[in-house]
Amino acid sequence: MSIGAALNKSITGLQATQAGLSVISTNIAAANMPGYVKRELSVTDGGDGTHAPGVQSVTIMRALDVAAQALMRRASTQDGAAATRHEKLQQLDVMIGGPGSGQGVDAAFRSFSNALTAIANDRGNLGAQIGLTAAARKLVTSIDAFSRSIQTLRSQAEAEIVAGVDEVNGLTAQLASVNDELMRTPNNNDLLDRRDRLIDQLATLGDFNYAIGESGRATVTTRGGIMLVGIGGAAKLSFDAKGELGPQDLYSPDPAARGTGTIMVNGLDLLAGNHFNSGKLGALIALRDHDLAASQRMIDDLAAGLALAARDPAAAPDKALFLNGTLAFTATSRDDPQRIGLSQRLTLNPAYANAPEQVETIAGVGTDNVFAMITTRLSSTNFETRPGITKDASGQQTASSFVTRILTDHASVMAAAADDADAAQVAKRNFTTLFAGESGVDINAQLADMIGLQNAYAANANVIRTIKDMLDVLNSI
Repeated sequence: MSIGAALNKSITGLQATQAGLSVISTNIAAANMPGYVKRELSVTDGGDGTHAPGVQSVTIMRALDVAAQALMRRASTQDGAAATRHEKLQQLDVMIGGPGSGQGVDAAFRSFSNALTAIANDRGNLGAQIGLTAAARKLVTSIDAFSRSIQTLRSQAEAEIVAGVDEVNGLTAQLASVNDELMRTPNNNDLLDRRDRLIDQLATLGDFNYAIGESGRATVTTRGGIMLVGIGGAAKLSFDAKGELGPQDLYSPDPAARGTGTIMVNGLDLLAGNHFNSGKLGALIALRDHDLAASQRMIDDLAAGLALAARDPAAAPDKALFLNGTLAFTATSRDDPQRIGLSQRLTLNPAYANAPEQVETIAGVGTDNVFAMITTRLSSTNFETRPGITKDASGQQTASSFVTRILTDHASVMAAAADDADAAQVAKRNFTTLFAGESGVDINAQLADMIGLQNAYAANANVIRTIKDMLDVLNSI
């Protein structure tokens, strides 16, 4: 190798090591910055007969593991869905009260059953009559409170969907802006980091598809293929929130029948096309339209079962213990619209509520010992129920067994949601760690690389110094 070639190789080597040290210092400084991807130096050498010996080009690139990144995002989407569902169902679990908890529908039903037994076994007892009235009122209040709690959670979900849609719109608008900047400065590392941070945030909200194209620009579509971010910019989602929801306010793909808000883009109902099946938004939609709606069906069915069982077929309908508002409830079909929201309309018959000490007298116009008969009907007379929160098929239930089913079904769903949330959290943590290990900054490794570059810098400097000394000797001859 000639002296000139050696000198050129050493000088370009110095420049490359300087660039490498600069990259390492940048990595260390940004090690804790969210979304920062480790930078690496790509060096092209000459000496191949076409180019002179030495470093020909130095490029700073991101050490991005695309496969690990995709796994991390998918885990974030599932974690967003599982954590949201678990949080909301936890609130529902507290409201319903577990078996033997002393609160909620189960406790109120047990008190009512005990009061019925007491009055049936001790006829004429004034305390038993007053106790039955109080227990019946408590049961109606508990059923109403649980139903209203369900609708409160549905209304909260509706409000959170609004916030989620706004968040999606904000992120997609920013992503479109980053795409525009990448058009002007293609594959700019800082812009690529910002692009990925925005996509990471989108991943927690919904199960979107992502693609990276020319210049590093991102394309985002829904699972159903609806474009949210593309070359033309960002599409804006809309949501026509309905505010506070009631039992009758249900989702329908038919706009005329729809009682809830829906996510729209360019006039298209995205919920009708199942474009949100995971992420936080997917979980909120499923809670509002499926889990909580099914829970409402169950409590309405329980109200129907009580109203049907706690009446004397031999007496006039207006002598029933429980009424549908001010009217007797006589609908036996599970599809009868009277069931919708019955849990909030179910009332203790004013005839009994206003004269608790005369309960037996008021009721004693039909079957002898009507309260013994009601006790039997609660545990032996079936009524039709609809599919519940566990998505089991509808069937025949007694009021007593259906109270137990409501509790066990909710407990089963709650346990499954807790398991799903734990599993999703672990998966997210593991895949985040995997991605960080491949594309994040390991300060110890960076410091070791820095020492290597410093040694290389010193070696190149020594070569240049030696060549200088040689030239000085030659010039002095």
